[in-house]
This record gives sequence, structure tokens and C-alpha cells, in this order.
Amino acid sequence: MSWFLTIRNFKLLEPYERKLSRTVLRGESSRKGTDLPGKVKKTIEIISEITDIYVNGFNKMVNDPNFTPDELVSISAGYAKLLEEGGSLVTELKDIVTGGNGLSLSDKERMEVIDQVYTKMVEYRNLTKYYTQKSISVSYIRAKAKNDMSRVLDLYGSPSERYW
Repeated sequence: MSWFLTIRNFKLLEPYERKLSRTVLRGESSRKGTDLPGKVKKTIEIISEITDIYVNGFNKMVNDPNFTPDELVSISAGYAKLLEEGGSLVTELKDIVTGGNGLSLSDKERMEVIDQVYTKMVEYRNLTKYYTQKSISVSYIRAKAKNDMSRVLDLYGSPSERYW
């Protein structure tokens, strides 16, 4: 926006306070359900959930004798890939919110991208839960074959007790 247009858009906000008017991204849209601050906050909360699922689940797997060191390395590599993909979504979200991507997007376009990032992040959280459940199910199967379910249930809890 040119300097001339900026001066032309000069508006009074308060009787004695003068500020230049500018577009503020508030999350309003013609689409139902789009709430920018809410979506960004929910996306950040999902990142926290993914981290908790990884940290808690993998720490328990490390203490589980039903996994070999090589299996733990493979499981860790799977989590690393999920976290890497989630991290790229965080970077994309940051760029969209702060305008650091160098692109000039309208509010509607910005909200659409944020919606897409949120949807992808939900998919990664669900995939992380699934990956954790499937990894732990290997331990359950091995423990059942060895008649050692009590130790595994103590470590992970019964399926109804697990949070993931």
C-alpha cells in the first residue's frame, strides 16, 4: 500500500487518539465454522497431543522387554517421520499467520490454508495414535504368547484405560 493511500485511510478511533486504519485478521469468513484464532489454538493443542502420545508411548515401549533394541530403533524412526511431517505443518502455519511466506494472501485464502493445516494436523494426531496402538499391540500379542499379560497391562494399562 502506498504512503498516499495510507494517509488517505487515516481514521479516528477515539476522540483524542489518532491511529492509521489497517486490515486486521479476525477469523471472520462467509464460511461456517471458520474461526482463525480458534483453529490456530486447536492446531497448537494437537501438536501438544502428538508430542504427549509419542513421549509417553515410546517411553513405555523402551521399558517393555517385548521389544528388541532394533524394533525400538524402527519405532523411533516412525515417530521421527510423523514428528517431521507435523513440524513442517507448524512451519507452514507460522508462515501463514505471521505472513512470513512472502505471499500476499487475502484473509479468506489465509483461513483456507489454516483450515487445511488444521485438518492435516488432526490426521497426523490420529496416525500417531494408530501407530502407537499398533506398536503396543505387538507387545500384547507377545505377552499373551508368554502368559505374561499382567506386566504389560501394568505398563500400558488395559485398552479402556489408555488415553490414546
